[in-house]
Amino acid sequence: MGFSLESTTGWWKLSISKLVILLLPIAWRKPKTVAYIQALMSPLQQMHYHFVKNRDYNIYRVNHNFQKCYLETALNDEFDPQERRIRVEEDMIVDSNYIYTSGEQIPKYLGVKYLYPSASYTSNVDFIVNMNQAKADVFDIRSLVDFYKLFGTRYKIINNYNLISNQNG
Repeated sequence: MGFSLESTTGWWKLSISKLVILLLPIAWRKPKTVAYIQALMSPLQQMHYHFVKNRDYNIYRVNHNFQKCYLETALNDEFDPQERRIRVEEDMIVDSNYIYTSGEQIPKYLGVKYLYPSASYTSNVDFIVNMNQAKADVFDIRSLVDFYKLFGTRYKIINNYNLISNQNG
């Protein structure tokens, strides 16, 4: 049986306002005194709130990694939670078509060909982050992808990749 953080008692789950009342002597538990002590504890409550939010955020980041499905989930959770349009795709490398010389005696009929940019023939990236018109700052996207990706992998962020994929069918 594995260890689960949710099955523990939850020492971080505490109510400071209840704790203040419980730690006061019974004779001091009057409404004005309790309200005054709770007002003094409001900075501590704010610190506790930020601690719990930071803990949840860190657990979320640890549960996600460089795999495609987790990277897509993290990007969509952060930048496009409603429509979830962001995709992580492999770089498409187009097969090169060569025109032979007349001395090689090979037919020159090329058929229907599409023109691609020169970057499509050689892969200089390992994956593409396709934003699909999702609104996000490129620096925020880059920082999130850099956090999750493996060292040494290269990527490209684009916002509309439908040009190449729609031409073939």
